Amino acid sequence: MPFLDVIPVHDFNMYLPGSVGHWRFEWNLNLAYTNPSNREEGSPEPYLSPATSGGIFAIRKDWWETLGLYDDGMVGWGGDQTDATFKVWRCGGQIEIVPCSRVGHLFRNPQDRPYEVDVNQVLHNYGRMASVWLDDHLETFYRVKPEVRDMDVGDLSKSHKLREDLKCQNMTWYLENVEREMHWEERHVCIPGCSRDVYGGVCCEGKAAAGRATVDRIIPVNEYQPLPHPDTFVDGTIKTEL
Repeated sequence: MPFLDVIPVHDFNMYLPGSVGHWRFEWNLNLAYTNPSNREEGSPEPYLSPATSGGIFAIRKDWWETLGLYDDGMVGWGGDQTDATFKVWRCGGQIEIVPCSRVGHLFRNPQDRPYEVDVNQVLHNYGRMASVWLDDHLETFYRVKPEVRDMDVGDLSKSHKLREDLKCQNMTWYLENVEREMHWEERHVCIPGCSRDVYGGVCCEGKAAAGRATVDRIIPVNEYQPLPHPDTFVDGTIKTEL
């Protein structure tokens, strides 16, 4: 992935350098950009990222074809970031952010989009991803997205077969070795200000943590184990002792 700089949506004449950090997921499967280890600005060295955007990346064509491209059961907008991330990380690859490569991006709020996004369509796509990839952690997703539980997400047999054929790692492996912030947040899932009639005990008082939607706190720096240098990821295993 390149480093994503910011083009302000209301002023195309401005270009703002993005802050250092990496991409990762909340338990509603939305992307979040965080810096849990307080990584410092300025280093040109590539570094590992637990997730990627859905379309701003470079990947070898033969590797992407091996991974089956995008799930063709998804519809419209949403879910592509989850599909790409889980296939790459859990089926033998890795995701790196390369600071020397820069792309200006328009981060639009819903009210600034030039097109409509059907929320149920996005939930359908997220439901497919959750059903294929979350394994024993699927209930955590349903806690924050209960409306997906009974949704028809279509035929998943092709996706399950691809995962089996590629001998992909399970969700617990991903949480323990790659998405350690998400792993910590699973024990602290909490939707501030939500309706208990809809979400039940997952609701909590107070405000959401900055940039988050499913927690009211962030992982302490001293509890986060940073990802190692990209070169230490060998044969599908991250050598966490290095």
